[in-house]
Amino acid sequence: MQQVYDAMSAYLKGKKVAFIGAGVSHKQCIEQFVEMGAQVTLCDKKPNVEAFGDYADTIRRLGISLSLGENYMDGFKGQDIIMRTPGFEYFTPALQQAIAAGTECTSEMEMFFKYCPCRIVAVTGSDGKTTTTTLISKFYEAAGRRVWLGGNIGRALLPIVTQVEPEDMAVVELSSFYLDIIKDRLYCEEKDGLKRRSAQTALYLILDTMTKLFAPILAFTCDEIWLAMPHREGDDVRNVVFNTMNKPFTEYALSQEEL
Repeated sequence: MQQVYDAMSAYLKGKKVAFIGAGVSHKQCIEQFVEMGAQVTLCDKKPNVEAFGDYADTIRRLGISLSLGENYMDGFKGQDIIMRTPGFEYFTPALQQAIAAGTECTSEMEMFFKYCPCRIVAVTGSDGKTTTTTLISKFYEAAGRRVWLGGNIGRALLPIVTQVEPEDMAVVELSSFYLDIIKDRLYCEEKDGLKRRSAQTALYLILDTMTKLFAPILAFTCDEIWLAMPHREGDDVRNVVFNTMNKPFTEYALSQEEL
């Protein structure tokens, strides 16, 4: 989708971006970011470029800067954006220092939620996530929808977000690490000068009937997650899940203190 490509390119062009580690999803994102004009630095514990094996040729071809070895987090300094993985501790001192200096910390999944033009169904919980996610994707496919499956299951979604159309469906499996990363975007998106919950990227927790059918433990886990997320007293999780707010969006605006 050209509109998504243009928006991402405008956001990334000329930005200094550090990737923490070169896992499968980051390798795909690095190539995408370089294509869109970002100046990429790869921060990794590996001692030298040869330690990346076959990927070393790609590093050289793309002209990626490297911050390696014991002091690999020194590469966080002076970056505009840091791409972290869900497993990298958010409160690591070096990362917090970079954030305090004005660096944006984000992730592949958070950026996908930001730019995805279609509706997203996200599944979380302690057990049964993969089964539930797969079943939901099959339901949509059987209904004739094109489905993009990702998160903890399937492929990395950000590298293919420009292929997604508004009428498609994205079905993603999210671990607790992902929820920690994306919760502010789901519940605190700005519109018309107000902070509000996002309608387009609302988190479709799998509750009630579906959880009882597929993975009963999810019903309890989802309620716990809801209580841990920013919301006002008296709000009902089901109003958010099904996008049927019982008040105008302006009344859901949260002040900076509440956030």
